[in-house]
Amino acid sequence: MKLHPAQGRETLRNLGVADSMWLDCVLQHHEAPDGSGYPQQLAGDTVLFAARLIGLADRYCALLSNSTYRTSQSADVALQTSLNSAGGSLDQKLVNLFSQTIGSYPPGSVVLLNNGESGVVLEQAIGAAAPQILALFDRDDRLYPQANRRNGQLAEFRILKVLDSRIIAGAMSLSQIWGPDAQI
Repeated sequence: MKLHPAQGRETLRNLGVADSMWLDCVLQHHEAPDGSGYPQQLAGDTVLFAARLIGLADRYCALLSNSTYRTSQSADVALQTSLNSAGGSLDQKLVNLFSQTIGSYPPGSVVLLNNGESGVVLEQAIGAAAPQILALFDRDDRLYPQANRRNGQLAEFRILKVLDSRIIAGAMSLSQIWGPDAQI
């Protein structure tokens, strides 16, 4: 496992990627400013900021997926876990950048709204106090014939809690949520 950063860099090189910044970021994405990372145990400013950002995104995405040794986490829990489990590898600028970009309720989170509807978080606009949500189910858990876009800044559409994403599995195609470019 500790060899995959170097292997990833070599794979990209073999595929024709020549940008040294990208290649260095792939190599460094498991390094930590306190020197505890791998494969080179780099410390301090020798670890690229972009590599630390990619490493944080890598941890977050891994927590969203099932693996042989753990079950996936909901998007909000994965966000908090990835921010809290990084130890000395995060500075406040990195935490702020990642948190503001992803938002408290990352896109794809299945949520329950104040008015009883449930739906999927579509986006978190930078600087917005709350995300945009696509309401899929009414308060009685009936699927809407046409999903409704909701502004999470309005009191009736504020998020009460994150739900298990399996509740929407198979209820509608991904293209109904994400548009025609969605992969099925």
